[in-house]
Amino acid sequence: MRDRISFALIVLLAGACAVEPETATQSRALLPESEGSPEITKAILADGSVVSSRPGDEPGETELWLEPASPNDEPRVLFPAPGADDRPTVLLDSRLLFVSTRTTIASLWIADLQTNQLTQLTNRGLSAGKPRDHTFTPPPHGPITVHKDSISYDAGGGLIVRLSTGGAR
Repeated sequence: MRDRISFALIVLLAGACAVEPETATQSRALLPESEGSPEITKAILADGSVVSSRPGDEPGETELWLEPASPNDEPRVLFPAPGADDRPTVLLDSRLLFVSTRTTIASLWIADLQTNQLTQLTNRGLSAGKPRDHTFTPPPHGPITVHKDSISYDAGGGLIVRLSTGGAR
């Protein structure tokens, strides 16, 4: 444990380092390359392509970009929408999980990159300015762990959330 803490302190003090996710089944914010730069999160797809969250055109907006493994293909924005799209995480069935504020409430979404179909996993029907009821599911505050047919994450305050992703296809 002490070695892990020491390593984390060294990485944080270095400041200019970018730490890649340990596995494709977890997402984690990379350290900013310089002070004031936005956090960048990445997910590596089975074909070697990379999905990353990058700043959008408007303040506070981020977009998911697909960086193809093939140098012949151009990077492109995935599922453009107002708001922030962040924390891309590859599910075991190759679908992409991400957090988005496209409905004004931070929610989890699943994208099927083969069919370009989006499915809102949490907070359906909720929007900013309306009372939140028992259907509100807070977004992740740490790494997202992928299981066979579900995900789990720390939602803050000691709350661990586990959600079904519809199972491997």
